[in-house]
Amino acid sequence: MNYKPSAITVEGRFAQIHIVGRRDLILTWVEKQLSVIIAMVIMAFNWHPSAMNPQTHFSISAFFYLILIAAIIGGCSLLPSNPAQDVELTLPTLQPTEPPPATQSPSPIPSKTSTVTATSRPTRTSTPALTPQPGSACISYYDSRNQSLKYSCSINGRWESDIVDNSSDVGKFSSLAFDRQNNPHISYFDNTQSSLKYATQNREDWIIETVDRDVSASFTSLALDGNGSPFIAYVGGTNGDIRVAHYVENAWDIETVDEIGPIEDPNSIEYVSPALTLINGSPVLSYFDYRRGLLQYARKIDHQWEIETIDQGNVGKFSSIGFNDLGEIWISYFDSQNQDLKLAHQGRRGWSIETIDSNGQVGEYTSLAIDQDGFPHIAYFDEGQDNLKYAYWNGQSWYVKTIDSYLNTGFYPSIALDRNDAPYIAYYYYTGRYLRVAIGSGGELQSVDQSGAAGLYPSISFNFND
Repeated sequence: MNYKPSAITVEGRFAQIHIVGRRDLILTWVEKQLSVIIAMVIMAFNWHPSAMNPQTHFSISAFFYLILIAAIIGGCSLLPSNPAQDVELTLPTLQPTEPPPATQSPSPIPSKTSTVTATSRPTRTSTPALTPQPGSACISYYDSRNQSLKYSCSINGRWESDIVDNSSDVGKFSSLAFDRQNNPHISYFDNTQSSLKYATQNREDWIIETVDRDVSASFTSLALDGNGSPFIAYVGGTNGDIRVAHYVENAWDIETVDEIGPIEDPNSIEYVSPALTLINGSPVLSYFDYRRGLLQYARKIDHQWEIETIDQGNVGKFSSIGFNDLGEIWISYFDSQNQDLKLAHQGRRGWSIETIDSNGQVGEYTSLAIDQDGFPHIAYFDEGQDNLKYAYWNGQSWYVKTIDSYLNTGFYPSIALDRNDAPYIAYYYYTGRYLRVAIGSGGELQSVDQSGAAGLYPSISFNFND
């Protein structure tokens, strides 16, 4: 069915109907359809072919149409009373579809520093936890079909998956890290409650806590100190607050690092993507100032946050941060102005900036890892070709390669290095709608979760702490 009057659009597949238009025109269209059904009934009872009685003819011709119109009338009864008001009506479907994300409602912005008492509960206790060997790769990610947070590990050469949280629409923008006991910790976004959530596994149970109930839909970044205490960077409130939450003394201490300004375009929040790491136990982070087009770097000195502009000119989206044993800091990011992948490096002489890849529209969703020699490795998305790309510095020059170019792939990459500094890149294969991992500079490809629309916003890490 695809019927389009002048001011009404009706599109459907089986019994899935979507109507957009003015209320009075929708009701007028419904009245016309009822007239057609009445005419069909009259014709059916005045036509008596030998092969079909009128009742059979009526049931075949009008039964499903009656259901459709009844659904439309029922839906219209819920529409606004203003006849000229534009409305949008989605009717029930015979096939499962993904529900739209919940609408976020604004809530009060907290003060610069606030303390939130942690609330936690076991997610489930009946299913044994995944038990990967030390040195295994694990991934947290979002299952959009089931609107849940999932967790997969490579165990004996196979990827095995577990559900961490399926309480509502949860699991977007996750970040994964392991403590010294190899327990996984995950920060993620609760779209239903507009909240930041945190999960950690204690042998068999996932313990889940709500960290902040005033959060914007953006990437989270998690790091653990030497005691396993989590730090989480994220975007909070409706004023574009860059926040850091730290769990200390059985409560979450939340600080506002920077206030970017009112959020005019909700889509721009994803670009902010604050990236956090700990240097000597102290948090440092990079992020994109979407109002001024700046790459920002923040560090905490003597209990105060200091903010430094690293690059400007509509640059800094999708940043990722890391450091080496010499204390050098690296930040990868996307230059929107020139559509390039760029890298900022803080050495003894301060900050330097270079373009790593300028071949087309490249550099979105960067993910950075530092190898044992102190050199950077970057995974990123080539939007111009819908490919996964990988770049690393070997001490003398940059090596840049396309890792996966099959159809539309390479979305939301996350990189981690194994004990031999071989890259593992988790990413979303959009055409197949599942999670993949590319291993090594040669790009051995493995399928992780093919359950259907699982694998968005992955975060990969190794449990090295043996």
